[in-house]
Amino acid sequence: MFIPDKFPQFADDKTLIIVASSQSADLHIAYESQIETVAEIRIDGIEHDDQPGTFQRRSGGKTLGSNEPQRDEADKIKKKFHDALELTLNDISMSEIDQVILISSPQDKATTKAELPKELQDKITAEISGNFVDSHPKDIIEQISKAT
Repeated sequence: MFIPDKFPQFADDKTLIIVASSQSADLHIAYESQIETVAEIRIDGIEHDDQPGTFQRRSGGKTLGSNEPQRDEADKIKKKFHDALELTLNDISMSEIDQVILISSPQDKATTKAELPKELQDKITAEISGNFVDSHPKDIIEQISKAT
């Protein structure tokens, strides 16, 4: 897709745009006034983990139950997502990428960034907070334009 003239054109720098949430991501390459979606990652499972912390139900000195199984499931899904992201990034020639823009929800940005290969971490030129997975590439470019 051609990038409209009013937005950054990425004329000189081949840019990998990673749009991620806790269990899904879209990877785009922007270069020479075009943006192309190169990969989509979707991991099925928990829609969201809204448990603020661990709890246990106790009575008479005995533990009756806790939310640990839910937390274990959320951790397994995140691990599965990070493994899928790593595998997908292995298919992209990192030496051809000049810069990386990371767009991720605030609660997932640090862990997603930490899971990126060091070579890509070093090329991050912008980090944008927000959940824009499944957004049209034009909307992604618009968010980048607003943030930079």
